[in-house]
Amino acid sequence: MSGILRRDIRLAEITGLPVTQAEDFNYAGIPGTAELIGWKIMLFRAHGGESLSAVSMSEIETAEERRLCNRILQVLGFPVGMGADVQAFCRAFGTDYTTEDILTGSTRYCWRPDADSLIAGEFADGTAVWLEIVCSREIADSMI
Repeated sequence: MSGILRRDIRLAEITGLPVTQAEDFNYAGIPGTAELIGWKIMLFRAHGGESLSAVSMSEIETAEERRLCNRILQVLGFPVGMGADVQAFCRAFGTDYTTEDILTGSTRYCWRPDADSLIAGEFADGTAVWLEIVCSREIADSMI
């Protein structure tokens, strides 16, 4: 249960913003294609397939960025939004997680809800500011 219910979306369809298409992209050592809004929002498809393999949202700092990410997450069917606290993620993915202190005041949490998925989030001041959703066993295994 990767938390993603829809794996067929395209960023341009959701956001209406300019999206960069990277046809030769590597994510966690896996080749594929990516849709990018800057370097903060990325949708990755392994081996150029049609099905979404990973989502990354990093350094989400402003209310506008949070709203955009939450709109994308809503369309994906993801049960938790950017800005949510760790308890909201635990309610969605359970309390079996690992943690790693990254920077002062920032902790990375990682859930592995099943063999095919990995959910990782960085929390600063108690809220999610970075999120990685992997729904591919190949990628999840390469990250552990």
